[in-house]
Amino acid sequence: MQRVGGVWRTGRPAFIAPGAAGPAVGWRGLVPDQSTERRLQKIRKIRISPLGKPPGWRNRRQGRMIPSTKPVKGRSFWHMERPTYSVRRIELREADLRTRLLPRLLERVFHVTTQEAWPSIAASGFVCVQPPDDIPSWSNAYFRSVGHVSLCDLRFLAEADLELALDAFSCVDPRPSSSGPVFLFLRKGPLGRIVTHADARDSANNLGKQITPHIETGYPGNFPLTAISDVLVVDVKERYNHPSSGSSRTGKDQGRP
Repeated sequence: MQRVGGVWRTGRPAFIAPGAAGPAVGWRGLVPDQSTERRLQKIRKIRISPLGKPPGWRNRRQGRMIPSTKPVKGRSFWHMERPTYSVRRIELREADLRTRLLPRLLERVFHVTTQEAWPSIAASGFVCVQPPDDIPSWSNAYFRSVGHVSLCDLRFLAEADLELALDAFSCVDPRPSSSGPVFLFLRKGPLGRIVTHADARDSANNLGKQITPHIETGYPGNFPLTAISDVLVVDVKERYNHPSSGSSRTGKDQGRP
């Protein structure tokens, strides 16, 4: 081997596959200098999908092709991941919501929406701070006013505090005029990002905004479905007679998004 023009030239062509021990050797038998090696390392990170386009990379953990919505930390810029969550559907009478549905919600943090709004949320991949016009919302909500999505946190609650919160906002069925509620349960990872009720209560009172006592928390910005682990869709049958535009809030607390 002899040094020619700042690089080493071997007597015969050689190639070391990316990831193998030792320096990368080109087909012409050249051992690249340090800057060339860095460029080759960048090139190796770019993988072409079977369709010849960046979207749709193989998820190594699940072993299947997925569309692009969110970059995966620690991987190539081109590697994207879509929300993965399980969906379960149950049917309950309205009279049984507190006795049979509420125990499923305890010790969980979730966003609750309606079956009418869920398809557009699933299609976009986000619960937006400002939802589309066709999704009903409350107007005087504190968390929306500061750019957060409202969540319900039913962890670490005393029974009296839970009863007070449910009297102000029935999270088991927030829109009695709808087909039924849909619950989006958070994963453990994003829990560190939420703004707790204790942290937001004083600010909400100073601004004159509505906040559900004890249970309402906020997620900063639009809430991505990659942050949820599972979805519960509830079909409510044998409903009582509700006004077509009614909500489950009391008259003095009509302000939550």
